[in-house]
Amino acid sequence: PSNYLDIPAVEWLEKCLEQFKGTLALISHDRFLLNSLCTVTIEIANGRAERYAGNYDQYARERAQRYAQRLAARKNQDRKREQLERFIERFRSKATLATQAQSRIKQLARLERIELPKIAESPGRIRLRPPPHCGQEVVRLENAGVTYDGERWVLRHLDLSVNRGEKLALIGYNGMGKTTLLRLLAGNLPPSEGKRVLGHKVRIGYQSQDFAETIDPNCTVFHTLKSVAADVSDQELRTVLGGFGFSGDAVEKPAAVLSGGEKIRLAFARLLVKPPNFLVLDEPTTHLDIEARERLEEVLRDYEGTICLVSHDIDFVRHVATGIIAMTPPGVTRYAGGYEYYREKVSGEEGGASSGKRAAGGAQAQRESERARDLSAAAALAEPSSDKLDKKALRRQRAAERQALHEKTKDLKKAIQKAEKEVERLEAEKADLTRQLSGPPDKTNFASLSRRLQQVQYEIDIATAAWEEATVALERVAGEP
Repeated sequence: PSNYLDIPAVEWLEKCLEQFKGTLALISHDRFLLNSLCTVTIEIANGRAERYAGNYDQYARERAQRYAQRLAARKNQDRKREQLERFIERFRSKATLATQAQSRIKQLARLERIELPKIAESPGRIRLRPPPHCGQEVVRLENAGVTYDGERWVLRHLDLSVNRGEKLALIGYNGMGKTTLLRLLAGNLPPSEGKRVLGHKVRIGYQSQDFAETIDPNCTVFHTLKSVAADVSDQELRTVLGGFGFSGDAVEKPAAVLSGGEKIRLAFARLLVKPPNFLVLDEPTTHLDIEARERLEEVLRDYEGTICLVSHDIDFVRHVATGIIAMTPPGVTRYAGGYEYYREKVSGEEGGASSGKRAAGGAQAQRESERARDLSAAAALAEPSSDKLDKKALRRQRAAERQALHEKTKDLKKAIQKAEKEVERLEAEKADLTRQLSGPPDKTNFASLSRRLQQVQYEIDIATAAWEEATVALERVAGEP
């Protein structure tokens, strides 16, 4: 429902739906709406629907927890499967243990494999090249104005300066001239009056709303990047593409077969593979799903250059912008803080900025405290390095470790041999008891034989468990450094 709505309209929609007393089913890539309105989240993925209690943020945390639980259960099951397969492989050819091996084969067949949901594997943080250095003032507008017909002015008497390192979001109703101002800042539109002054060594990367359509449809994903970054290594190009969701054979796809969201991601990869120092972005989240938006947020937060952007995604603006330019009928107003600061100021809640700074300062202090604790703990746990030990002591230490390992493995091998012999002996007795039970009724003590047979089976299970435990322990010890 938020497609094509500007931020003020999204805020109005959120308030309207929040007061709705009925049942609401919502599909959206707007995390602000999903977090504000939803009390239940249903994930549709891999042909399944799975229900989660709570809004989007709660769902994201619970999904990670469920995946970790299923992964742990899967690992336990895999260990059990390996034990059964190891026992079967070792004893299926021994006549005395054939029955036990067949029992394990049946157990193996009954194990229902725990399937893990297919989730997108994060390729890790995208690390871009640092943009080239430029002057402190990136761009300046002096008494600038724009008119398309010579009569009606979209912008007029505008004085605005953008400095190096700022990340500014333009906010306002549709029709207020946000895209016009971006084009003016980027140099794609000359001012009708006044002037625009570009800073020293500023290199602009402009992303219009239709910039994905500028990709050659006959060019592959990989060569789309190579065509603008011939001096960048193939491995680095693949790393950048992986960060934007293209890995493996996907880099050889022709651009013509890409979806709208994939084209947007590829266009961003092309724009950022050799980062300019001034990014001008017009609705960069259009056609992107939530995961892609979060990845782009991460890239832009880490970006060391200057950004001016227009986006209707409130969470995107909240996570990227460090300053707001509000475009309203009275004119252009600049706020020296992020989206929350802007909302507090607009709502007349004075002190919002100071509380935000206190929260940020508290978070920074907490991070520094945690880092100090981590360093302290690491220092406490650190073992003396080998260069502080004389060679003789080091040789003695290594010899002691080898001897300890030998003793461990020797005892475990003995335990394995003992358990194997015990299982073989008990299986032989079991076979003899079974044979006796088929004897003539007048000469066979069925009660005594049955009791002993039951006891033998119990002892076989105990001995087999001891064998499995010792075998696993030996493999673990043998794998230790």
